[in-house]
Amino acid sequence: MPIIPTRREFINSVALGGAVSLLHTPQVLAAEGALETTTVRLMRIPAICHAPQFVAEELLHAEGFTDVRFVDAPSSSEINEAIAHDKIDFNLHFASQFVSAIDGGAPITILAGAHVGCFELVANDTVRAMTDLKGKRVGVEALGSSPHLFISVMAAMSG
Repeated sequence: MPIIPTRREFINSVALGGAVSLLHTPQVLAAEGALETTTVRLMRIPAICHAPQFVAEELLHAEGFTDVRFVDAPSSSEINEAIAHDKIDFNLHFASQFVSAIDGGAPITILAGAHVGCFELVANDTVRAMTDLKGKRVGVEALGSSPHLFISVMAAMSG
């Protein structure tokens, strides 16, 4: 069962996030000197878990990136293709999609921990476990998208 914050907890979280922006910390310059590359391209998809990339824009400027670009896409199913074909430079992505693309020969390098998934399966009262989905249809945003691969892994694990 998901943990849903109360209105009070939500307002407190939003207020704390806004208060952080009031702190003025001194700008720290990198010890390595100026960046060789000052442009970075990230993909923008309609998913809340990608919000840190948009918040990071100001931080990337502070680190010396003068041109931070966002490439719009309708779903996460396009991230691997965009990285493999040099349309974007970095992205936060669901781990199984990276593994699937690398296994297929895509020239992708994982630099740090990958997004492991934060999906919620919503069903009617007849579904009490993953096994209850056997033979049923499940809606996802796109084939090859993070939700598609995540539900596929969950279904495979539960038989």
